[in-house]
This record gives sequence, structure tokens and C-alpha cells, in this order.
Amino acid sequence: MLIAAVLTLVFALVYLPRAAVGPQNSDGAELATAAVTGEVIHPPGYPVYHRLASYVVQSREDVAYHTLAKFSAMLQALAVGMLFLVSYLLCRHLLLSLAIAIAWGLDSPTLHTATDTEVFALHHFLVGVVLFACVWFGGRGKLHGGLLFLLGILCGLAGAHHQTIIFWAPVVIGLTWTSNWYLFARRLGFLVTGSIIGLSPYLLLFS
Repeated sequence: MLIAAVLTLVFALVYLPRAAVGPQNSDGAELATAAVTGEVIHPPGYPVYHRLASYVVQSREDVAYHTLAKFSAMLQALAVGMLFLVSYLLCRHLLLSLAIAIAWGLDSPTLHTATDTEVFALHHFLVGVVLFACVWFGGRGKLHGGLLFLLGILCGLAGAHHQTIIFWAPVVIGLTWTSNWYLFARRLGFLVTGSIIGLSPYLLLFS
């Protein structure tokens, strides 16, 4: 955990000075404008990002675009730390886990989304949290209904932000697998119920 925290801090120091101060070649101008005005973002709407961005902009007396670019920088730094944790839990190899996280954190597309007003840094962070929860709880057999329900809510929130979380669905569903079909259906029921509730931010688009 300490190494992940240090890695997060190091990447925050790498990303923050590079945070964009004005619109780049992306959807950032629309995202920043929507955060200030409350207007709906282009489909699929990104309700989770929209609400968080609105709070972030309102809490800072700074140019909205630059503020949200720094928000992306912090989220991406956290995502790098999460990737290290997930990698280490899977392989138990410190240097390999560090290499994976650092290589991804410094990759050109990652650097771009980490320093601009974009939705992808939040997506990376949410995927990291979902995978960490799967590896952590799955590796310890802690799969009672309450945890699966909470994991479902987390997956739903991630899906309400960016639909490509669906590509990680086999990992999450695999966590519930057992040859006991009744137990599998029960576990899946908790997971799906939580996911439906987690998708509720879409209701914000109609408010």
C-alpha cells in the first residue's frame, strides 16, 4: 500500500505541471462548459463525471478547464497506483508490478488523457478499483451477498460513467462462479441488483 501511495504521488507530480490550461483537441471544452452551466454532455452523457466535475469546478476559483485537467491528473495518478496494486496481488512480483504501472503511466495516450479535461482518467480509476476489489475479495473467498451487492453498485457506477467497463464483465462475473448453480445464481443476483442501482446516475440526465 505504501509503494502504491508513493507511486501515486510521483505520478501526480509528473502529471499536474502538464495539466492543460485551455481547450485541446478533444471534448474538453464541452465537458468544462457543461460542468459550469449544468448542460447535458453529448451521448452517452457521462452523468458520473458530469456531477463530479460540477462539484470540482464549484469548489475552485480557477479556470474551469485547467481545474478539470488537474482533476484528470489526480485521477490518473490514482489509477496508476491501483494498477500497481492489482498487478502485485496477481503476480506477487514487486519489480514487474512497478514496471507495468510505470510503463502504462508514461505511455503517450495515457499522458494525453491524464493532463487534459477528459473522461478517461476517471474511467481508468474506476476500472482499477473494480479490478482491485475482484482480486482482493476473490483471493480471500470473501464473497457473501453484501460484498457482491456493493461490488455491483461500483460496477454500475463505472458503467454509468463509461460503457466500456462491460469488457471487464467476464472478470467480475467469474468472481461469482461456482459449480453449485443455486449459489451461482444467488451471487449473480446480488451482483446484478447492485449494478442496476449503480446505474442510477443516468436519472440525473432527466432532472
